Amino acid sequence: MKSSSYTGLIIAFILLLGYTARVHALDHDLLRKEISLHFGAFSPIVPEHYPTFCLPSTRVEFSYFIYNGWGLRSGFRFTNSFPGCRSIYSVPLQVCYRTNSFTFDPNEMETENLGESMFYSFMSLMPINFEFNGGVNMGYADTRSVSRDPVTHLTSQESYYGVYQNIYNTLNAGTRMNFQIWHFNLFFDYQLNYLPTRNFSFYSNYGKAKGYSPTWLNELSGGLQLRF
Repeated sequence: MKSSSYTGLIIAFILLLGYTARVHALDHDLLRKEISLHFGAFSPIVPEHYPTFCLPSTRVEFSYFIYNGWGLRSGFRFTNSFPGCRSIYSVPLQVCYRTNSFTFDPNEMETENLGESMFYSFMSLMPINFEFNGGVNMGYADTRSVSRDPVTHLTSQESYYGVYQNIYNTLNAGTRMNFQIWHFNLFFDYQLNYLPTRNFSFYSNYGKAKGYSPTWLNELSGGLQLRF
């Protein structure tokens, strides 16, 4: 089969996928339940002269939208390889608001080549919506088999973060961008978390960073969502 035939099949598949997404978007108000799988990472927000870290995070969540874009969400989050502990488990509880879906108008986009024209045409067939959410995250840091007093084992040039308190709660707020394809959403999610208690501390034998505890956490993730 010639390369032009492959190109034609790919274009036809993309247009069919986008058309299917547009048709099924009409059932948006009827699809109130969602199951989503997140893969991402989080890190503390610290001043420039303090050390930081970035860790992988996995979340499984269930959402139910009650009326007019408003809904509730809960689930389970797992983070491993956190400094000073084996892993962190937490349960989020959020209130969500989702906007109405919209599509791009390809006639309003300036394109310079065929690739850009195809991209905007495809985007015009894929409904997009935004979500704003906020709530709490209740968690536990598993420190079994991990020293709770690491500073006593440090040399004069060593330092790292450790768990100061196992049980923690965070207040969070975030936003999400959803791309609708039939009963699925591809999404990108950002969460800002506030730690009201001292949970993670920087252990060091030197410098003014000794004893520092971050209070703000960034979290970026993406994933797939099933709507039914």
